[in-house]
Amino acid sequence: MNTGALYGYQRINHMISLIHYRTGGTACVVDNNDPGRYHWMPAAEFLRRLMDHGEGWVFAWSRLPAGVRAAVKAAVLAAAVLLLAGAAALSCITVLFLPEPIR
Repeated sequence: MNTGALYGYQRINHMISLIHYRTGGTACVVDNNDPGRYHWMPAAEFLRRLMDHGEGWVFAWSRLPAGVRAAVKAAVLAAAVLLLAGAAALSCITVLFLPEPIR
């Protein structure tokens, strides 16, 4: 990717990390030669600079890392437990306030 000012606006091809991208919005890259700095740009600018001399390549993870997957699973499980507990509590309250028992 041609990354601009860091390389004197010369063409340079090397791997960077795209850490944020929103179509029609913004993109953010981290250059391994400039660690700790986030380079924000319009998404269209990122796409323009990605293609250099008609070529560009991208590596993308096809699934979430194990730690993130585990955290998402735990959050979904916790939400399901809370939902079921709430439903159970509501059903008990409803039965307590019925004028006659259900047959």
